[in-house]
Amino acid sequence: MTVLLKSALLLLVFYILVYTWANRIDVVVLNSNQVGPTVLVVGSTHGNEPAGTVSIEHIISNRLFSLQRGQLILIPRPNKLGYLLNTRCLPYRIIHTDLNRNYPRKKNENPKESISFKICELAKKADLIIDLHEGWGFHRMTPTSLGSGIYPGDTRFAIRLAYHAADAVNCSIRDQKKQFVVGLNNHPELHSLRSFCNLINKHYILVETTGQNNIQPIHTRRNQMLHIIRIVLLQMQMI
Repeated sequence: MTVLLKSALLLLVFYILVYTWANRIDVVVLNSNQVGPTVLVVGSTHGNEPAGTVSIEHIISNRLFSLQRGQLILIPRPNKLGYLLNTRCLPYRIIHTDLNRNYPRKKNENPKESISFKICELAKKADLIIDLHEGWGFHRMTPTSLGSGIYPGDTRFAIRLAYHAADAVNCSIRDQKKQFVVGLNNHPELHSLRSFCNLINKHYILVETTGQNNIQPIHTRRNQMLHIIRIVLLQMQMI
């Protein structure tokens, strides 16, 4: 066996190991053991938007919420390798590299790869999905950025929750230009998790802090996400 062939085989084995590891996403379930809603919280779908992962891992390590009813399903690192490499997409894939463009938005469509398939299956079991992302700017100052915005799905309940959450978190932000907005009908044509949740008529909230390139400190973004999650759980009478 030539050196070149050995090297190629080693690279193939390494790729298979990385691919297998990256697709094996961790799911943590916090259960109150009382009948109630199920809320799915998805962390950093895009690896260069780390606050979602940091927030969920903070919830898990600190047992932050004492659930009175229902359960929380937490996915801290849906894009494990992207998070480690600080890159938006799924680095080991050649096609369908953006996880948040891999979801069905029509009844005859399927998820485009295994991670989006797993998240779809969990979303089907949930009453509400909270999707944690980060924009590159402040929407109030730069409307082309989604940063510092809450973008609900099309259900009335999700829209009402979004306004409650925005009002609550804005009380902690003195600079009005950096406060959160609520945006409706955001990018309905994308094959995003929002598109899928609308398709199956699930309550959905997209949270976008302002965080790419550390435009704000990570603890600020984490605290904003945790504040919004807490308000949602309070409104659903889960804590």
